[in-house]
Amino acid sequence: MKVFMNLAWFFKQEKRAYITGIILLFGVALLELVAPKVIGIVVDEINDGTLTTDKLLKWVVLLVIVGITMYILRYVWRIMIFGSSLKLARQLRKNLYEHFTKMSPSFYQSNRTGDLMAHATNDIQAIQQTAGAGV
Repeated sequence: MKVFMNLAWFFKQEKRAYITGIILLFGVALLELVAPKVIGIVVDEINDGTLTTDKLLKWVVLLVIVGITMYILRYVWRIMIFGSSLKLARQLRKNLYEHFTKMSPSFYQSNRTGDLMAHATNDIQAIQQTAGAGV
């Protein structure tokens, strides 16, 4: 939770993308409930003997439309949320680079460059994952 508090500045900056992404994510979750419901209705109509070809065609068309809609919504929410996390990683890398360029030569003599690069890469990647998949 502390990580999210430390990233509050970024979530405020990208508020629109995150809110849109989360709303679309909930929309996909709701649409996932449609297929089992439709299948249940079709099975009940088969058992009752009331299923006609026209009804079946309507249910199939509905399932296809729901599937396409889910695909589109899933695509958009991933772009919104994971795209924002990529922006965060880019910003953090830029800030870290600016910080490293301001450091004195003695800093680089006392710290191995490879270790600094490894920590920077791994830490930024972990923060990016938190801002993307963690949401």
